[in-house]
Amino acid sequence: MKSTGKALVICSSRQEKIVSAVKNELEDFLPENIIYLGNDSSPFSSMKNITFLSWGKGSFTLKAAWKTLPRIKKLNPSTVLLPINNFKGEGYYLLRLFARKIAGEKVLEVFPDERVIELKDSFVVLALSGLEKWLHIFIQNVLELFSDYFRKKYGRNLPTGDYVPPQTPLHYKTVQESSSVLNPDVSIVIRSFNEEEFMKKNLEAIFSQKDVSFEVILIDSGSTDATVEIANEFPLRIYTIEKSSFSYPGVLNLGAELCKGKIMVNISAHAIPVNNEWLKNLIEPLKNPHVAGVHGAEMPMEGRCGLLERIRLEGSFRKNIIERKNDHTFSNANSAMPIALVKQFPFNEALNWAEDQYWTYQLQKAGYITIYTPHAKVYHSHNLDMEGDFIRCYKYFKVVAQYIYQEESNKLRKDWRQDLAFRSMEFRRFLTGGNHMSLIPALFYAPFCEFIFYLGCDTACREYFKGDATL
Repeated sequence: MKSTGKALVICSSRQEKIVSAVKNELEDFLPENIIYLGNDSSPFSSMKNITFLSWGKGSFTLKAAWKTLPRIKKLNPSTVLLPINNFKGEGYYLLRLFARKIAGEKVLEVFPDERVIELKDSFVVLALSGLEKWLHIFIQNVLELFSDYFRKKYGRNLPTGDYVPPQTPLHYKTVQESSSVLNPDVSIVIRSFNEEEFMKKNLEAIFSQKDVSFEVILIDSGSTDATVEIANEFPLRIYTIEKSSFSYPGVLNLGAELCKGKIMVNISAHAIPVNNEWLKNLIEPLKNPHVAGVHGAEMPMEGRCGLLERIRLEGSFRKNIIERKNDHTFSNANSAMPIALVKQFPFNEALNWAEDQYWTYQLQKAGYITIYTPHAKVYHSHNLDMEGDFIRCYKYFKVVAQYIYQEESNKLRKDWRQDLAFRSMEFRRFLTGGNHMSLIPALFYAPFCEFIFYLGCDTACREYFKGDATL
C-alpha cells in the first residue's frame, strides 16, 4: 500500500543517481506526492509530470534556505531524500541542516555506491558536526601515540612468521552418501567445524530451496561436537578431513572435485539462507558465460554481531546488483561459480585468508566479471570483539598486500589513515542513529574502534614492507 505522505527530494547529485535513489528508497510514495527541490538549472526543473520547486540560481546558500523554508514547511514532507555526490559526504553541511529542519519523520542520505544512511542526529548535533570531526582527529592522534601498545594487546594471538600451508595431505573419509539427486545442476558445498548451533538451521534452510536441482556436500574438519550427527539426519553427502590438513582454498578445491553438478555453491555452516529463493537467485547471473562468480548479501545475525561488524556488513552489502570488472570484492561465505572455472583456476592453496578475493582478482584479470546480488541473502556474522576485528583485518591485508595490491598497499594504508575521522563520524552516526549507544560514549567509542581496525591494516603493511621508514 502506497504512503499518503509527501517526500522531498533534494537535487544535490547527478540526475541518474537521483532517479535511482528515488526508485530504490521512495517506492512506497505516490509519484504525485514526491517533490523535487533544486536550482533553476536542474534537469528536473523542465521535466513533466513531477512537482519541482526552485531555490533560485546557483548553489544552496543560507539565503536560498531562508527563501525556500516556508514553502517546504507548508508541504510537511514526512521523508527527505538527500543524494550525495561524493563518498565522504563532504560539502553538504547546510543541506543536512535544512533537511533535518523540515523532515517530519526521516532524512535519508544516499551515497554514490547506493549506501543509504538515515540521518537521525538532532539539528543541534548536526550544527556542531564540524567540531565533532576535530574531536575524532584529536582522539585518533592520541591513540597513535600508543600504537605499539595496541599492536601487542590485540595482536597477541597473531600467527608468527609467514604462513606455511598444511603439510598433512588433504585426504577425506566418506561418512554418508545419501544424496537423492543423481544428476544435479548445482552442488552446494558446506564447510564446517563445530557448528552444532547452526547446522540444523543451515540445512533446513538449504533443503527448502525451490526450482533448482541440487545436491548438498558437507566437508567437516574434525568437529568434536554434534555437527556431523546433526547433518546425518539429512539427505546429503558427508566427508571428513583431518583438522591439521584444513585450509580454506584446499577445502574449496576438494569441494570442486567432489561436486557432480555444473555449478558449485559455497556456504559457511553458520550462514543461514533467508528464504527459499536464495539458491535460485544466487545462480541466476551465471547464465551469462562472462560471469565467473556471484556472491550474495550477508546480514547480521541478531545477538551475534558486534557493532563494528554490523556497520561493515550494512555498508558492504548494498540494495542493488553490482557488476565488477576491476574490483575483487567477493565472499565465499555465500557464493556460486562454474565448477569448470574452479578447476581451470583453482584456489591458491598457498593462502590462509582472502582466497576468494585473490581468486576473483585472477578471474577478472583473465577477462571475466563477477556479480554481487542482493537477492540471495543469508544471515552470517561472527560476533567479533576488538581483538577479533584487529586480527581479521590484519590477516586480510597481509594476503592482499602480498598478492594483489603490492606496492599500492602503502597508499591504501595512508588513504585509510587520512579517512579515519570520516569513518569514525559515520560509525558514530550509525551508533546513535540506530539507538545502539548514546551520543557521549559513541563520540569516544567510534574513533577507538575505527583506529584499532585500521591498525590491523597498518600492522600487515608494515610487515609486508619490512619496516620501511616511509611508513
